[in-house]
Amino acid sequence: MKKTLLLACLCLVLTSCSAPAAQSTEQNPTLAPTAAPATFTPQPTLPPTPTATATPNGVYDLDGVQLVMPACLNATAAVTSVAAQAKGSDPAFYPEHRRITLRGYPLAEKASKPIIYIFPLQDYLIMDASITSSYEALSKLAGERPTELDGPIPFLPQASGKGIFQAQVTYLSFQNGSGVRSLTQFNAAPTAINNQEMVYAFSGITADAKYWVSAIFPVNAAYLQRDPYDTITPDGGMLAPSPTSANYTAEMQDYYSLMTTLLNNTPANYFKPDLACLDSLVTSINVTR
Repeated sequence: MKKTLLLACLCLVLTSCSAPAAQSTEQNPTLAPTAAPATFTPQPTLPPTPTATATPNGVYDLDGVQLVMPACLNATAAVTSVAAQAKGSDPAFYPEHRRITLRGYPLAEKASKPIIYIFPLQDYLIMDASITSSYEALSKLAGERPTELDGPIPFLPQASGKGIFQAQVTYLSFQNGSGVRSLTQFNAAPTAINNQEMVYAFSGITADAKYWVSAIFPVNAAYLQRDPYDTITPDGGMLAPSPTSANYTAEMQDYYSLMTTLLNNTPANYFKPDLACLDSLVTSINVTR
């Protein structure tokens, strides 16, 4: 099944067929690979005791943020108030905000932790006016929902680079706002698409423009490399080109094109966790204050 999936995707690329433009009721834009970005590595100091309030049916009220934890994740949520980190040598600056962490998430010990960020947008703009361009770009994406993207999807907290690829791009509406999600990786240089670093990333804005909602969840696919250094070709997948190759840059562009097509044509329930399960969590979010 996995080998058949890869062969089908290679055929699509070689015959210049494009990936489907829609998933269920949402459109999936396509995006060419971008230049190598910086690693997403915010390392804030968190207060010691997160708080959580959940009802038996999985509905959480987390300091003014309501959400419904889907049974398919089998996880719990807790909220923490995180102090502001000033702009400096670390690119991941941010204002004081609420951070929701997921415990018992299906994937552990990955490069990124499962987190939902609730940023007060005006406070972010005061810290750095350049955030305005990210806000305008995301507002335009969420409002117009184009079928093709002309640049990376903005994500906060902001690092010095963007995702090295974007696949499974889908527009979502949550309870009091809207945004866009994708599968991507935040790396400092061209890197293999792998199960240690690939994430589901969501960026959204509340309808009153008071809050920026970001979510990042690790996601795996069986045909991806285990990590960037894996030398074993995954069943149904392919290894990234060797950095020592004389044509490395061109080969990586081809690799990203092939792998993005493969990811785009993979059913949502083939990923771990199911992308529809993660969509259910994101669309349940309601920021009341």
